[in-house]
Amino acid sequence: MEYFSAGGSWWLPGHEHESLPGTLTFDSAGISLVVYGGSLFRSAVVASGGSGEQWSHWVEEAVVHGRLHEEDRRDVSLLGVAGLTVSSDLDVEQEDYRVELALLGWHVDGNAFSEAKVDFDYLNAWLHPPPLWENAPNRISVHTDDIELTSAPIESDRVRLVAGCSGNRRWSRTTGDVVRVERRSVFAIDCADPSRWEDIVDSRIRPFHDLLMLSLDRPVRITGLRLRPVGTGQGTPQLCDAYLSVLQRPSASLHAIVGVNAPTLLRANDSPVDLAALLPRWYCLWRNFWEPVRLLLAPEYAPFMYTAHKFTSTYRSAEALAKALFDSKQIPRPDHNARVQAVINSAASAGIDTEVIEWAKAVLQSRNDKPQKQLIEELVKSTGEVGATIVQAAPEFVARVARTRGRESHGGSTSETPDVVQLHWYGEVLRWIIRTRILSELGIDDIESRVLKREPFRYAVDQVRE
Repeated sequence: MEYFSAGGSWWLPGHEHESLPGTLTFDSAGISLVVYGGSLFRSAVVASGGSGEQWSHWVEEAVVHGRLHEEDRRDVSLLGVAGLTVSSDLDVEQEDYRVELALLGWHVDGNAFSEAKVDFDYLNAWLHPPPLWENAPNRISVHTDDIELTSAPIESDRVRLVAGCSGNRRWSRTTGDVVRVERRSVFAIDCADPSRWEDIVDSRIRPFHDLLMLSLDRPVRITGLRLRPVGTGQGTPQLCDAYLSVLQRPSASLHAIVGVNAPTLLRANDSPVDLAALLPRWYCLWRNFWEPVRLLLAPEYAPFMYTAHKFTSTYRSAEALAKALFDSKQIPRPDHNARVQAVINSAASAGIDTEVIEWAKAVLQSRNDKPQKQLIEELVKSTGEVGATIVQAAPEFVARVARTRGRESHGGSTSETPDVVQLHWYGEVLRWIIRTRILSELGIDDIESRVLKREPFRYAVDQVRE
């Protein structure tokens, strides 16, 4: 996946005769289209009742068609195009539009797709697929066929992990023919019914993306996306390269996720749960634990966050996970109601004013939630040896992070506020606790021993040692 800027002709579906020259750009800021010499949306505005000698309208169009000025003159479909358009009699040299998704290779009628294939920059290392080649007498055999490593049903759809290959051939006078082939693994989604690309990204790609980041404890980039459109009336649609703002350049190294010095807790080849069972189990767990997972991984999706915000997001993840796992009430509701009523009866017998009693009853009835410290303490203890190691090194760890969370959220005295470095390590230790508990729920039954062997875990615990 590379950033690009390409010239082409652009028009609304059915209006190719009104095409305008323009440039489509994909870079770190997302996707944009600039057209020159007129208004791309003028006919749409007039058709919708736009009038007057001079006018301007903010327009959102579901689909725009185009054709690149390259050797292959690829067809392009732009979905979710929006921008400000003006009447043609105004002296405007260009108009700029934002684009939600660019599809290269096909003209689509609408937002409907039957298949998706996604590239992640650490997927090969996480999957550890079979090698491409093997030695044989006097030759090397290269296996270029796709290998389906696993597949699993997710509701009515099916997701697959496939190991394939990509490469190229070149020739020069000095080296002769040179063929370069490398392993390329993809995450594939086969949709039972036509699906919007947004739904595919949100409900199929995002959960698997979260699993990779939870397992590796590092940002994982989506480096490629291909979609197969449906219902275009142009024959059998092909898989088309798709570009949207979540695509990023691949990371430089894959070695950072292997070995005891890496924070990795799960790879496909060392999972005690077969991938065919792990994937549907994860999608179900992701739906149940969506809030703690979202809060835990927020800093990976937004690495520009300040340390205090990262800590708060991580703490809120721990709190949400504890509430999802354990009863958040201090005592059963009937017992709590009985206690409240006993206090109210005693106050009434003592002649306390009725208005005061009603106030006290309302306050007491709403105060049955466990304190945050107790919730986090239960979560830490539920991680077994991992939690015990943390508490042994820092007996006041839970109390400290609970107080820190309160000060970060509500302000107050700063006399005991940890500095930025301490705040970072509190958050790092909490991340290990959360990842341990979630992967335990996923069925990784040896998760405690995995965590205890990780050098980054031991180092993080040393940083909070008392």
